Amino acid sequence: MLDTLVRTAFGQRRKQIVNSLSGAAAPAAAPPGASALGRDDVRRALAALSLPDTSRPEELAPPVFVALARELGWLPPA
Repeated sequence: MLDTLVRTAFGQRRKQIVNSLSGAAAPAAAPPGASALGRDDVRRALAALSLPDTSRPEELAPPVFVALARELGWLPPA
């Protein structure tokens, strides 16, 4: 699931991560019937990690992607 998140984040060059991940399919760990990620979902996850919602994927270190995946429910909690 982490590779899907990273590929989606970098799928559109020069986009803020909020825009890149908005509309991404719900993670496999999500409850049945869960919808795609919305901008607010991504913003909440970034805020929980004390990251600005203007962040771009290339500005984030690999461990941040792991933490973001956990916040979004794409990975189980640590």
